[in-house]
Amino acid sequence: MEFTSFIHKEIAFRLAQRLQFFKIKPASILIIESEPNYLTQQCQQLFSSNISTTNNLAEFANSNFKFELILTNLWLNFNDLTSSLIKIHKLLTSEGVILFSLFGIDTLKDYQEIYNPQFKLLDMHNLGDFMLKQGFIDPVLDVEYMKAKFKNTSELQQEFVNLGIFSNEDYRIELPDNSLLSPELEIIFAHAWGKQQAQQFKDASGKTFIPLDLLQ
Repeated sequence: MEFTSFIHKEIAFRLAQRLQFFKIKPASILIIESEPNYLTQQCQQLFSSNISTTNNLAEFANSNFKFELILTNLWLNFNDLTSSLIKIHKLLTSEGVILFSLFGIDTLKDYQEIYNPQFKLLDMHNLGDFMLKQGFIDPVLDVEYMKAKFKNTSELQQEFVNLGIFSNEDYRIELPDNSLLSPELEIIFAHAWGKQQAQQFKDASGKTFIPLDLLQ
């Protein structure tokens, strides 16, 4: 669990760093994450706004709450992406923004032939279109990589389960090569706006621009 805790903390820090590029002062913030609350701790240092936290969107199923900023750190890997993004979109104000992180499919590129399970991780190239279908505006994605190292197959499998990369613990095949005990994790960072947004625009080539006065 030390590895899992480190990954959650490090990615929460990197996600929070991205907030510096947005000239926003949200009056209401929703943070969706499981324990430990590393992302909440980061945001408490950045904002004096009212911050709500949850790890279960069902809490807001019948509410009229709307948030100007919604963040989630690796939580989507444990939950159905389609229904989760639909629920999040309903909770976002029309000019609000969502930022999130999740593991990408390249995390598993060295293990596909060995385990051949029904992996649920998305390809980054499909995620933007997927978000548009759920009603978000101008999704922007970038990727970072982190190298991990495990002592044995059992440790790798258990930590991948803890991180939501493997969906269960039914992986007991020994890895044929010790080099596979040092996987590269693909972390996708994404943000998008609500139903109406004037913060970004696209030119004729499809490139997205952000006005300078909205950047710090």
